[in-house]
Amino acid sequence: MKTYWHVTSIKAAHSIIKDGFQGGWGDAGFGVYVFDCLGRATQFESAGGWDGSLKDSAVIEIEVPEDELEYVMPDPEWPNPEDYECVLWYPMNSDLDENWCPKREIIV
Repeated sequence: MKTYWHVTSIKAAHSIIKDGFQGGWGDAGFGVYVFDCLGRATQFESAGGWDGSLKDSAVIEIEVPEDELEYVMPDPEWPNPEDYECVLWYPMNSDLDENWCPKREIIV
């Protein structure tokens, strides 16, 4: 097991703690995006997420077997490939209504 961090809104964090993660679309595909470095996660949180619009935010700490996650391999054509350093994702099927439930807790 290894520790990772997910940044989201406080409202979504409570739902994630209760019911698990729902997938979302990102540059690598549909799934859940996490950081393998708490410092990078908190930088991302302080910046307001990818577009700066995340205001009331929280960091969720999870424990996951390393082989469940894949590193995001940024396309050099993306406008910010350096932002994906330390970013991994848990791929999910967008056609299924499923939640991913690793061990998780909100970091205050």
